[in-house]
Amino acid sequence: MARGEYLRWPTVAKIPLLLNLQDVSGAGSTGKTPDVAIRRYRETDGVALDGYFWDGAGGFQAAPNWITMTEYDATNYPGVYTYLFDQDLVGLEHIYLIYYRHTVSPVGFGSETHIVTNDIYAPVALAEPVVLGNTVMADLARIKDGGTGNFDENRDSLYHLNTNIGRMLGLLHENSMLDNQVYDGSGRLLTARLRVFDSVGNLPATPGGSETTGLLYEYNIVAGYTGGVADEFKIERVL
Repeated sequence: MARGEYLRWPTVAKIPLLLNLQDVSGAGSTGKTPDVAIRRYRETDGVALDGYFWDGAGGFQAAPNWITMTEYDATNYPGVYTYLFDQDLVGLEHIYLIYYRHTVSPVGFGSETHIVTNDIYAPVALAEPVVLGNTVMADLARIKDGGTGNFDENRDSLYHLNTNIGRMLGLLHENSMLDNQVYDGSGRLLTARLRVFDSVGNLPATPGGSETTGLLYEYNIVAGYTGGVADEFKIERVL
C-alpha cells in the first residue's frame, strides 16, 4: 500500500505521481494498467471542500474518475507507473488524496496525500508496492476502507473512529468555545453556539466571531422549558 505521505507542492506544479507495482515475489509487474483517482479534500486553511474528483482536464466531478497510469520504463524500472497531475490548471491551495488501485493480479489498493501550497516544494517519494489481496496487509487495507474498495473516507471505519473521538473531546470542551448565548427573562439558557478547533492556537480570543482557521466542528444548542422546568435540550452539529 502506498505510504500516506504529506508531500508539498507549489500551486503552479505539475505533480508526477508514481506507483511501484510488485507481485508476491517482490518483482516489478510489467504490462499492467493500474489506475489513479485524485480527490480534493481540504484547503490548507482547514476549510472542508466538496471532495470532488479530478476529471483529468482541469475540473472536478462528484463521481470517482479512475485514470489509467502509464508504464514508466519496463526494462530499467519494471513495475513503475506514472501519471502527471496537471494541478497548475487549478492553481489553488488544496490537500489532495491520491488513490491507487489494480483490479487484476496483483490485486491491491493504496493511497497517499499531497499538499499544494504557495511556496513549499518537496520532491515526490516513490509509492510503496500495492498489497496483494490475500495478505494481512490487504485485510488491514480493506478494514481501513470499510470493505468497499473505493477509498471513500466518508465510509472509512478508521476515519470515523478518529473523527468521532475528536467530536467527543470537543463536546467535553477541549479547544472549544461556547458563545452567542441567549437567555430568557429568568436567566435560563435558550440558545448558544459551540465551536471546536484543532488547537489552542486557533481558539478565538473573544466570543461571537466567525473564525474558520482550524475550525473542526460547530454545534447549535437549543434549550426549552415548561412551567419553569427544563423539558428540551438539543445539541445539533452543523459542521
